[in-house]
Amino acid sequence: MPRKIAGIRAVTSALNQKQLEIAAVYLARNHPDIEKLANQRRIPVEHRPDHELDCLVPEIRHQGAVAIAGPYPYADISQLLEEAPSRVVVLDGITDPYNFGAIVRSSVAFGVKHIVIQQRRACPVTPVVVRASTGATEYACIARVSNISRTLAHLSKSGYETLGLAAEGNGDLSLLETTNRPKALVIGSEGTGLRRLVAAHCEQLVRIPLEGPMESLNASVAAGVALYVATRSM
Repeated sequence: MPRKIAGIRAVTSALNQKQLEIAAVYLARNHPDIEKLANQRRIPVEHRPDHELDCLVPEIRHQGAVAIAGPYPYADISQLLEEAPSRVVVLDGITDPYNFGAIVRSSVAFGVKHIVIQQRRACPVTPVVVRASTGATEYACIARVSNISRTLAHLSKSGYETLGLAAEGNGDLSLLETTNRPKALVIGSEGTGLRRLVAAHCEQLVRIPLEGPMESLNASVAAGVALYVATRSM
């Protein structure tokens, strides 16, 4: 099924990904940079009124730019391991598309493009996710798996150090010793955090120390903080 990529930055990011097939770009306003990129790739550009784009992507603000692309090219875990990234983000039950998109954006911004999500009871890549990520989904390698716990066991056997982010963690993320092993940072759902079996498959549960009166952070904010620490000290 074709997917819709909406928003100026998201459409621009998609057009900059040469391997991504885009069937058409619809513009409701004057966006010369987008039109130039589309023309360079010989992608048809059609000018449509705002209300038609509203009907095309009713759930998000399109900013007068929508691209029609093929289905999202999910990776599988074997492809991810073949690329042998030094860091992987694993999401356990993130269901909110805005949180998911924000986590993808932070991951890509900190140089971590490999992300693992669950096939069921988790948010897939949707137009809202793409928009919330400001197009970072088009730079990411997102793998969908049937079981997060088994995937963590697989990552451990492949040499990854699995670190679960949890408020009740017994380790301070910023004080972890640097090792040469690749890292898998596991982030739980917005409401309940890491599931019990998922937490059990993490070598260590780590927390972000909070000094203020709030007991926890939003999942995407916590992911951004953890990714910053991970890229600087691990």
